[in-house]
Amino acid sequence: MTPTRAFLPSLSTKLAGIAAACWLAAGQAQATTTLAYDTYVQGSQNVTYNSVIPAHSDTYNAGESRFFRTDDGIASIFEAYCVDIFQYRSPSTNVYTLVGGIGYFGAEKASDLGRLMTLFDQWNGSTSITAQETGAVQMAIWEIVQETATLGGKMNYDLASGNFTETSTGIGTAAMAQNWLSSLGSVNSWYTVDVLTNPVYQDYMVLNKVAANNVPEPGSLALVVGGLAAMGSAARRRKTHTA
Repeated sequence: MTPTRAFLPSLSTKLAGIAAACWLAAGQAQATTTLAYDTYVQGSQNVTYNSVIPAHSDTYNAGESRFFRTDDGIASIFEAYCVDIFQYRSPSTNVYTLVGGIGYFGAEKASDLGRLMTLFDQWNGSTSITAQETGAVQMAIWEIVQETATLGGKMNYDLASGNFTETSTGIGTAAMAQNWLSSLGSVNSWYTVDVLTNPVYQDYMVLNKVAANNVPEPGSLALVVGGLAAMGSAARRRKTHTA
């Protein structure tokens, strides 16, 4: 995969519509919104993960999900990726609170998530975005958020080793995710990240442009690509960390 090319026109058009409808400013501390899950946008990939600490293993569907969002009575569409493996998505409409990404993830991980989404924004590897690409993005997000292993004083993101490991039944999906993870140090991030949180259900990532002058077209269209993948069933699970 070559993380130096621009978005496909079809994806740029899609993101332009999302940006117009779904922008959330980082400065809106403690802003709330409601989200209701709709469907997978491009389909999903089957992913199995293992967390050593805390001890937890499961198999989930990974991909970009679409939500109906409401702010002050105004409805829009929100497409998102998950940042929380210890909860399931909600089967109904719920209220979420916007919090800062650095406080939620730590400065290094927040920066790495911005770099990851910049690489995805630059990538152009097929005639259309499919479940493989969005599944790979979700795998890479989970690895960044959950991994604790370091190498040379920095986080060491390796899907096959460390505190958090992942595999996928989708051919080439894990390799695609690992390529992006291994390329994080070579890109300047176009985004900062925030998080929409809920005390019971999964939390979602929100992207914010660093500055208009730093984000070339069509990447500047991607003002928001948030965070939730559909994780198995909609069963409730207790939250194991506090954002």
